[in-house]
Amino acid sequence: MIARKFHAKTLSLATSSDMQETTGAEPQTQSFCFQSSTVRYGGANGTYYTSSTTRRTGSDGVTFEVAKEADSSIKEASHRVSKGIHGKGHSLTRKLNSDGRVDMQAVICSEYIIDLIFFN
Repeated sequence: MIARKFHAKTLSLATSSDMQETTGAEPQTQSFCFQSSTVRYGGANGTYYTSSTTRRTGSDGVTFEVAKEADSSIKEASHRVSKGIHGKGHSLTRKLNSDGRVDMQAVICSEYIIDLIFFN
């Protein structure tokens, strides 16, 4: 028997930060959109695969994302953290292989260049 659980939600909120009255600046309002999803597969022996992603996007264009994935049937897992703004950004991925090795990869994107950096 295979059980599948999927959960996704989106939350939007707006914040306002009042600046000091001595600066004479207007209060700034910023809104955020949160998205989260989780998928799990399992059987009689419990969950063997799980994946989750959480993303926050602000009205200023900055996006922050965390993704985790684990598969106990093949003993592998990965964790990715990404941050970007308008098509530019960076991402760091850490992967645990079935042989116990940990590989890390960094991706840096500018407007014209994509750099891949591998750590072993």
